[in-house]
Amino acid sequence: PELIEDEVVQIAEQDYGLISAGQRLPLKEFHIRAQLVDVTAEVVLYQLYHNNSSQAIEAKYVFPLDEHSTVCGFEAHINNKVIVGVVKEKEQAKKEYREAIEKDYGAYLMDQEQPEVFSVSVGNLPPNCEVVIKITYVAELTIENDDIVFRLPAKVASWQSQMAIKHHNQTLLPSIGITATTDSNKIQFGLKASIKMPYEIKKLFSPTHRLKRKITDCQAMIELIDNIFDKDFILTITLTTIHIPRMLVETYVSDSESRACMLTFYPKFDLENNQVTTIIEIIYLIDLSNSMDGKAQKQAKQLAHIFLSNMTHENKNNNILFNIVTFGSDLDECFPISSPLTKENLFKAKHFVLHSLDHRGNTDLFSVLRNYSLLPSYGGRNYILLSDGHLNDMKSILLLLKQQQMKHDRFFTCSISDTANKHDLKQLINAAGGGLGTVFDSNFRSKGVLR
Repeated sequence: PELIEDEVVQIAEQDYGLISAGQRLPLKEFHIRAQLVDVTAEVVLYQLYHNNSSQAIEAKYVFPLDEHSTVCGFEAHINNKVIVGVVKEKEQAKKEYREAIEKDYGAYLMDQEQPEVFSVSVGNLPPNCEVVIKITYVAELTIENDDIVFRLPAKVASWQSQMAIKHHNQTLLPSIGITATTDSNKIQFGLKASIKMPYEIKKLFSPTHRLKRKITDCQAMIELIDNIFDKDFILTITLTTIHIPRMLVETYVSDSESRACMLTFYPKFDLENNQVTTIIEIIYLIDLSNSMDGKAQKQAKQLAHIFLSNMTHENKNNNILFNIVTFGSDLDECFPISSPLTKENLFKAKHFVLHSLDHRGNTDLFSVLRNYSLLPSYGGRNYILLSDGHLNDMKSILLLLKQQQMKHDRFFTCSISDTANKHDLKQLINAAGGGLGTVFDSNFRSKGVLR
């Protein structure tokens, strides 16, 4: 695998808004309409912004979408014209975009610049004009603590949005960057959503915003009271039952004979702990690399200490083994090999975590996993990674997880910091059948992460 020596990563604060010559011109209006059906959502974003420049420019609007979302519609309204986006092969679309710019036509290019970051390039935006951009996307909703969760990010992670803004698709026009403004008190913002669930809605709750709500059994309507979008919007939907399989059938709008079905399975497994007699091996992996600044490293250690404090040393079946590994460019282990869960070993592990050295350097997770893959296991290991997700050589890591010696291993990740790379963390759990928990992120709630 390719080893890359990290430099100290500086997570710059992104200046959000309409950027031109170093000056920010905030969006004038921003409206969101959403329709939630069971564990799916259709979201429509409307952004109104103004080019107060005296010349035509290329603008760029950057916004976040995770891998469970797909853009299905794009429109631009400018000077009484409506431009509707069509899907084309990526390089062909960029070629046609550049040709349109050269011919002085209005041109719009929507692209995925980075995982979880999409952008809209607006070419030949006339001077002193207003533009309305409409973006429609569909998304699969997550289920946390038996609640359906709808989440709208307030801004793009700065470590990715900076790269998207600096990328230009043509060189004929001056370029500016447009991102979701953080000065939300100075723009008109609105959010409304309709909700249709398969079973009775027991509770609608937002831990981030105040809501107006109207609930009638399986349907509901919500609207923001304060119309301030200064942080991620989170809505949790509690149903009377969530674990029963169900099927939703929809008829195609223009063809009554054509239908689509969606099957939803969310099973519940009851496991009796006192009946588990097989060996359980748990490896805590704590990332102390350059990308984890001082605060993130402290939070990772705190979380590891909490995990250890919640592990009972009353291991009646003597079937639990564990170890702690801190890593950066190199690694340190609490025990030479995974050791039994005893009171004495828990005390040693807590001391090791709190007094472990900051490794810095690159995030060499591959070497850690490769070392463990060479050791015999007792039917599979459970890895718990505490990291911001900025990992080196993801390709080699994913290939290693598919090897025969690791096919029974499971990978759980805890996302640390507001600028974590959740895309790579999700790749790990998808490759090894685990789960992702988000902690120490001001944009997410952490309830239930210690389940």
